Amino acid sequence: MNNTSIVYNKNIKDKIDSQELLKGVYIISTPIGNILDITIRAISILNVANIILCEDTRVTMKLLQFYGIENRKLVCFNDITENKNLEKYINMIKENDIVAVVSDAGTPMISDPGFKLVREITKLGMNVFSVPGPSAAISALTLSALPTDSFFFYGFLSPKNGKKLSELQLLHTIKTTIIIYESPFKVINTLHAISEVFGNDVEISVSREITKKFEETLRGKICNVIEIIRSKSIKGEFIIVINNRN
Repeated sequence: MNNTSIVYNKNIKDKIDSQELLKGVYIISTPIGNILDITIRAISILNVANIILCEDTRVTMKLLQFYGIENRKLVCFNDITENKNLEKYINMIKENDIVAVVSDAGTPMISDPGFKLVREITKLGMNVFSVPGPSAAISALTLSALPTDSFFFYGFLSPKNGKKLSELQLLHTIKTTIIIYESPFKVINTLHAISEVFGNDVEISVSREITKKFEETLRGKICNVIEIIRSKSIKGEFIIVINNRN
């Protein structure tokens, strides 16, 4: 399927085209896997943004091309450039009416850059708007079959084993559902660390490739999940959900 298959009712399109956007920064969520997982509002704002701040211009360009969005100015914006060029980005925002901020996938600032920029521009009294959409953490939580009435999102643990264990010991004191991100290269190590702190029988869910062709979610006691993952080819980013209610 490509953008030629996406047809809007004329009445809806007229309403989209007639919307007046206030000057400011628009924090836009983008697909985490399936390219169709983006809102009509997000597409309409990307289509008129004066500048799009993005982690990787190549990734964002593919998204724009799919939806037939042309002639947009893309500016690289990641953890390194945010720290080095914060003042430059602020000046860009001052000089342009509509500025979009996107990450490679999902919601900006959720384990992605953007926090420092938003903090500074709000101090200056500039407008910031959220354009909600996909989030790997929320998607994994809904797939986990674990309690969802409250949860604690932690993101990535430290790559250093000692600090990782300290972080997990702190998380163990928070009696709710806990969400952690992990890379395919460290997931087995991290699961063993979780088992050491939370116990071999703790209930977990591990999701990867969410919304993609080979999407998979494993659920059960951590000792059993580790054995299943060990027997598989490990690919894709992982989201680990822990039932720490007991």
